[in-house]
Amino acid sequence: MTPKTIGKLIGIFILGTVLTACAPDKAESLELSIANDQEEYDIDTDVPVTVVSVPEDADLSDLEYKADSSHIGFADGVLSTGSVEGVYQIYVQSGDIQSNSITIHVVDIAAREAAEKAAAEAEAQRLADEKAAAATTSGGSSPASESTGNGGHSNFTTYNNTEQQNTSASYVLNTNTGKFHYPSCSSVAKIAPQNYSTSNSSRDDLVAQGYSPCGRCKP
Repeated sequence: MTPKTIGKLIGIFILGTVLTACAPDKAESLELSIANDQEEYDIDTDVPVTVVSVPEDADLSDLEYKADSSHIGFADGVLSTGSVEGVYQIYVQSGDIQSNSITIHVVDIAAREAAEKAAAEAEAQRLADEKAAAATTSGGSSPASESTGNGGHSNFTTYNNTEQQNTSASYVLNTNTGKFHYPSCSSVAKIAPQNYSTSNSSRDDLVAQGYSPCGRCKP
């Protein structure tokens, strides 16, 4: 072997050693998190997620976002909740290193509010029918002839109380659903009066009390 060939081999060996030393390390551990993690997420919502590796400069070129359902999607570090309600598990993986698993509960908030409104209206109608039947039996006047101050329609029947949004409190509570809203939220006007409450507590205090933020106004 000529000295020139030996020199080339030594050069290749040194270059390979340098490149190996400069190459990023593989991840030793991964931590997946969601900022402002919520108890529930509305359908068709984008949720940013964060991945932290040890070491921080680890090679994550093969990082994969995983979910136990095809309804959950990922793109550029953003989770898409999809259009199907359910409880899903998400995590990330790089090589044979897997992160912690996070559980997310996806719900159709608009559909649930519509169902709650329909149930409240049905209950109000049932009470009105009972009152009408009692008035007829006792010979009293029909509730239809009683003035409600709103063209014969009571706000307690329609649950369209926009005046409920006129509050100086920090938050409006729905004591039935356990949700808290900004006063300007469109859902506030739809809260049944018996379930309506306000609070000047902090967001963290309300969460600690068991309330969860509205998925529409996201307080």
